[in-house]
Amino acid sequence: MSKLLVLTVSENEEHVLTDIQNYLQSKAVHTDISSEQGMTLSFPNLEIDLYRREIRKNEKVIKLTDLEFRILLYLAEQPGRVFTY
Repeated sequence: MSKLLVLTVSENEEHVLTDIQNYLQSKAVHTDISSEQGMTLSFPNLEIDLYRREIRKNEKVIKLTDLEFRILLYLAEQPGRVFTY
């Protein structure tokens, strides 16, 4: 099963897409998963397991592509930041 994630930004908001791309590129090269073992970001009915690279919704594993996982992680690590399109 394939998934498609579409992000649309207006001309004055292109920095959001650039920020996401820069973050994904930096994490792809520098992520040390050994330091993340057991680390989980938790939200109501949603968990992001950084070590296993799993998303669980209501304790059920949701399969994501690597890109989808990295985008979701980027957004989850930006609490309070507003993203608009």
